[in-house]
Parts: sequence; structure tokens; C-alpha cells
Amino acid sequence: MSKKALIGTVFVALAAAGVGYLLQTYSLRANRLPEPAIAHDMLPSGVVLNDLTGQSHSLDDWSGKLLLINFWASWCGPCLDEMPELVKAQQKYGAAGLQIIGPAVDDPEAAQNTQAQLHISYPVLVGSPQLLLGLMKQLGNDQGGLPFTVLVAPDGHIIKRQLGQLSGAEIDALISANLPPPAAAASAAASGSS
Repeated sequence: MSKKALIGTVFVALAAAGVGYLLQTYSLRANRLPEPAIAHDMLPSGVVLNDLTGQSHSLDDWSGKLLLINFWASWCGPCLDEMPELVKAQQKYGAAGLQIIGPAVDDPEAAQNTQAQLHISYPVLVGSPQLLLGLMKQLGNDQGGLPFTVLVAPDGHIIKRQLGQLSGAEIDALISANLPPPAAAASAAASGSS
């Protein structure tokens, strides 16, 4: 094994151990983050992450859609358990204005393997650990735990933050309660394609 590969393996193992420790030390009560104290919390603009093919995407690319951002990692059991439900939600609500994205706090190769194994149909994004952990903190996850989900309104306002696994029923209820009306979704889609 090369020195670079060994360092990468050690880094991923240490990150996994750290996040596992954090998740284990917090009670179920702590897994529910408080709603934003300020009603006008917005998704930060200008954040750019790469997909697994290396193409850059700004979070702004999905403005006008109900955006569900789900931070995850391949070594996180609850993350993997919730992903099939996210895939179903994207298939069910995508045409109505939902876009799920999955930033992986993980090695890109591990994220790519997981994407293939679980048939993840929404964009999986990667970036440096510092960038992703900083983004999670900026979005309200000071603990760095996974999975971490943020629901963003089409206008960029943060609707909901969730630290910990969501059930299929919770995902369905959250999305269906916050989808824009069909006319607004069609208008947003038309303006996004021009």
C-alpha cells in the first residue's frame, strides 16, 4: 500500500471513529436539532461541490425547487438505511418540484461504490472534509453527526433541519407538506430551463 493510500485510509478511519463517537454520546433528544431561531435562515449561496464524475455544482443550481440535502457517509449505518427511502421520494416527487442531493462526507470512491450498490438516482456530491463539515456547521449541525438532512424551500429559506435518520413516513410527510403548489413548480421549472 502506498504512503498516500495509507494516509487516506487512516484519515477515513479516524473520521469514522470520531463521528461514531459523537453519534453514540448524544441521546435521542439531542438528535432533533432545534428549528432555526431566525425565520429567515437561508441556504448559503456560492457553495460548490463536485459530483462523482467531477462536474461542479453550486447549491444555487437547484434554486426554485424544494431541495432536500442529505449529508451521509458509506460507513454510517443509519445513513444507508434511510437512502432507499430518499431514492423513492426523489422518484415520487421529482416531477412535482423536489430535488434531493446527497453530499458524502466520505472518500469519493466509497461514495461511488455506495451509489452503485444502492442505486442512488439523485446527485451524490463530494468535497473536502473541511468544506463539508463547515457546510454542515453553517446549516446548523454543530455536532458533525450523520445523517444530517436540511429541507430548503424553493426561495432558499431553510424549512427543517434533522440530525439522525428519517423514516420513510417522515420523509414523505415532510416533502408532501412543503412541496410548492403545482402552478409554482411548473413556473419554477420553466424559468430554470430558460
